[in-house]
Amino acid sequence: MVPLADMLTNTVGIMLFILIFTVLATAGASTLKFFPAEHPTDRRAIFFMCAFNKAYPDDLGKISHSAYFGTANSISIADAKRDIDTDDILLKGNVISGQSGLIFYVDFYAKENRGVPVAQIAGDTSPISLIIQQYKPDQAYPFFFVTADSIEAFLAAREVWSKQGFDYGWKPLGNNDPPSIILIGGGNGVGRTPLPQK
Repeated sequence: MVPLADMLTNTVGIMLFILIFTVLATAGASTLKFFPAEHPTDRRAIFFMCAFNKAYPDDLGKISHSAYFGTANSISIADAKRDIDTDDILLKGNVISGQSGLIFYVDFYAKENRGVPVAQIAGDTSPISLIIQQYKPDQAYPFFFVTADSIEAFLAAREVWSKQGFDYGWKPLGNNDPPSIILIGGGNGVGRTPLPQK
C-alpha cells in the first residue's frame, strides 16, 4: 500500500508541476504581441550605440560622415577602408561590391572605458541630455543599436528621449556584433534606414 500511495503522490506532484510550468510559459508568450512595430515617418534617424551597459552620446552617422568625408562629397576606396579612432568609438570602413555598385559602410566598436554609465544617463548635465537639445521631435528620432549586455542602458537612454517627446527605434545586437551604417550605395533595399517604433 505504501509504494502505491507514494507513486500516486509523485504522479500528482509531477502533473501539478507540469501544469504550473505550462501556465507560466503560456503567459510569458503573450508578451510577443506587444513587440514594437515600425511606422512611416519623414523624420531623420539619429544613430546611437549602447554597449558595455553604457550609452554612447555620439551620433554615429555624423561622426562617420565627418571622419571619412570631411567637407568632400566623394572618397577613394583606399580612404574608405581606413580605421579611424575617435574618443569613444573605433570606426572601421569597409567597401564591398553590391548589385548596384560599390557599397561603403562603417562598423562601430565602442571603447569599454568610455560611454555614459546607467546611473548618469538621466542627469541634467549628462551628454545624453545635452545632445537632445540639438534636435526637435518633429524633425528627428533616435535609433539605438543595443548589444545584449546593454538593455538597462538602452532603457534609461530611451526614457530620457521619450520624456522630451521623441519617438525611438532600436535594434538588438550580439555582444560581438558591431552596428553598421551604409554611407554610399545600398540599392535594392540594402541599408534601409530603420523607422521609429510604436
